[in-house]
Amino acid sequence: MAKIIKTFRIEQSLSDEVNEVSTNASRFICLSIVAALRGLKIPRQEEIDALIALNGELRKIAVNFNQSVRALNACRANGEPVPPELLQKIAGEKAAFHQTRLKIDALLEAYYGKK
Repeated sequence: MAKIIKTFRIEQSLSDEVNEVSTNASRFICLSIVAALRGLKIPRQEEIDALIALNGELRKIAVNFNQSVRALNACRANGEPVPPELLQKIAGEKAAFHQTRLKIDALLEAYYGKK
């Protein structure tokens, strides 16, 4: 997760600089050199947007998963049987998390290569 945050900050900084290149060309050049030295590609706006969208997906999955776990804990605390729908919902959220993780790995692979 630290790699994702670090990469996103560097990429967002570079994207911001690209947008302001006419007013701050020297800073853009410096960041481009730093990115090249670190072996990073200069990101395209689509890649930054994709990472932002994936972050939003992860937040939604986390909220839904948290609600499901609370419902599961409530069932256990009250001695009630766990509804099969709840177990299916948790399994679906787990699958969604793994799919999103694969998407993030594919995005990061463009910058860091295969693990």
